[in-house]
Amino acid sequence: MVIGGGLAGLTAAIEAREAGAEVALLQAGQGAHHLFSGCIDLLAYPDAAGPAVDNPLDAMERLARDHPYAQVGVAAVSRAVENFQRRMADGGLTYLGDGRNQRRVLTAMGTTRLTGLAPLTMAVDPSRIEAVCAIGPYRNFSAGIVAAGLNRATRTLEYKIGDGQLDALALAARLSEPEQSARFADFLAAQAPGLTVAIPALLGLENAQEQKRAIEEKFGGTLVEVPGLPPSVPGLRLMKALRRVALDLGVRLAQNARVVAPLNGAGALRGVRVRVGDRQHEEAADAVVLATGHLVTSGIVSTRNRLREPIFDLPVSTPDDGVWFRKWFLDRAGHPVLSCGVTVNSSLRPKRGAQVAYENLFACGDILGGFDPYRERSGGGVALSTALVAGRAAAGVAP
Repeated sequence: MVIGGGLAGLTAAIEAREAGAEVALLQAGQGAHHLFSGCIDLLAYPDAAGPAVDNPLDAMERLARDHPYAQVGVAAVSRAVENFQRRMADGGLTYLGDGRNQRRVLTAMGTTRLTGLAPLTMAVDPSRIEAVCAIGPYRNFSAGIVAAGLNRATRTLEYKIGDGQLDALALAARLSEPEQSARFADFLAAQAPGLTVAIPALLGLENAQEQKRAIEEKFGGTLVEVPGLPPSVPGLRLMKALRRVALDLGVRLAQNARVVAPLNGAGALRGVRVRVGDRQHEEAADAVVLATGHLVTSGIVSTRNRLREPIFDLPVSTPDDGVWFRKWFLDRAGHPVLSCGVTVNSSLRPKRGAQVAYENLFACGDILGGFDPYRERSGGGVALSTALVAGRAAAGVAP
């Protein structure tokens, strides 16, 4: 059984299923995938005071022992990256990158961010961009701001789909209509023939790569999606493809199923108690993977002075000096509370003190302590690699 339907939870379920286990995945809410950029960050800033690293996999060799990457090993990270790329390619999404070189992706502020794996729709170096096209009436993207951030002569355009105010999902649906997509291609052929054009990330949820290719053939240039404010179409695109992989493999997905308590055995779990609506029932399991995330998704909750894991009451580390947050929201050193999490052993079994909490409980993803996914830019890689190890270990197969 996997608890949590985000990137780590779905990957753990897929890994366990491919290892031969019967798998059920329980998801309580929406998750945070609508916040994702659609990229997979591996590791950019291991040292808060130092520069970005060029080779994420090489930098992982020098991390502290309690970092999730150090616990699972670089070989597991490499394999997890390969598995992810294979699964996404089977679902029609190409991800570029090998883990040994950073990729540069344009942001909605016209700056450049580093990532490990970028979807094909974003995988163009920002230095090649010659024009920026806003798509109206989308209010969360400014061609002028992006062009100014590029700090060089860049043409700005605006393509109007309709009137009123539409969010990213509604505009992506409109732009996916064959007639509208063809009209947009004609617009670019007239206004930016043969150029590399940045647009907000509004290509389709289902057929983004095919749509990109068809538009490019018509105007003779290159389209580059720019991730921006939520809801994130590329993030939803990624998770939709991963969920489809899980279903095709036979993973049983249960939505709106909130785990409220463990079913304890002799040093091991018998399963969990689940609430669906107003009713509760018991779900038996030979092994459980905990992938409920951090504070954003309530995998970890807080009182004024304490962090705790709410299902199994696992201990959660806290900052030594009692300072949870720094003064500035975007402090380069990150916020200490974001590095707090559940402590695990090398097989990713959560611990209480020196002992494992349950022999058949494993944890993966953001709920783990010892790393800050936002400061380090490491969240996607940690999710994939720890899910590989936890999922296969729960299935009884050596990772």
